[in-house]
Amino acid sequence: TGQTNITESVGDDFTPVWSPDGNRLAFGSNRDGNFEVYVMNADGSGQRNLSNNVFTDSKPVWSPDGSYIAFDSNRAGSLDVYVVKADGTAVSGVTGFTAQNFAQAWSPDGKQILFNSSRDGDAEIYVVDADGSNLANLTNDPGGDFFPLWSPDGSKILFLSARDMINEVYVMNADGTGQVRFTTSLGGNFDAVWSPPDGDRLAFRSLRDGNNEIYVANANGSGLTNLTNNPAGDEDPVWSPNGDQIAFASDRNGNLDIFVMSANGSGQKNLTQSPGRDSDHSWR
Repeated sequence: TGQTNITESVGDDFTPVWSPDGNRLAFGSNRDGNFEVYVMNADGSGQRNLSNNVFTDSKPVWSPDGSYIAFDSNRAGSLDVYVVKADGTAVSGVTGFTAQNFAQAWSPDGKQILFNSSRDGDAEIYVVDADGSNLANLTNDPGGDFFPLWSPDGSKILFLSARDMINEVYVMNADGTGQVRFTTSLGGNFDAVWSPPDGDRLAFRSLRDGNNEIYVANANGSGLTNLTNNPAGDEDPVWSPNGDQIAFASDRNGNLDIFVMSANGSGQKNLTQSPGRDSDHSWR
């Protein structure tokens, strides 16, 4: 209920993400003829172009204190990670402009940024200080490692890896040591996310039962449970801030809609019903 359109533009507006205080939204838009990163107030007012560049800028991610936004840009020739203050000033590149760099994630203390890079010939996971210093390679496997995400306390990092000839979820220490496979299945595993507030569970999408389902397991790998158990495709789990609910996308109504359920899989409810595709959901 209460669905409101807060952007009206001649282009497409996509991938909105809430600021940590819930007062602002960052999002991508091509309303000016190319993809840019914008920010606005929660009611849609104060819309402002932060990246303001003729090249492609996308995928904004807020720093934990809301003072900075990291985003992808190809303005230097390759896809790189940049950081800009939330007021649009002080844009700087942090990944070195040497190869494709993308899929950034802030550390919980806001001091470091994780990202993917192909600078060594295959996809690996790197970490760098938010000012671009102290770059370090955390994974080194020819199979390819992708989409890193910090645990809420910053001590662990989960990521996807194709090193076993199929996508599996891995977990490692924040310094890259102790890499262990979290999932084992005949199908692929994707969209893995830590539960808030303490990261004691992981939710992820898996094809192990022949179609896309949302699963949850304890952080030690025990208690694996299929939450959605539906013949349609379910994907992209997103925890509520208190960890009590999970939002996800499903095509069980014939097209992709947003659903929500309790963290144990009960009470599944369709939130959007439209003839188009609804996705890229996030909690405030």
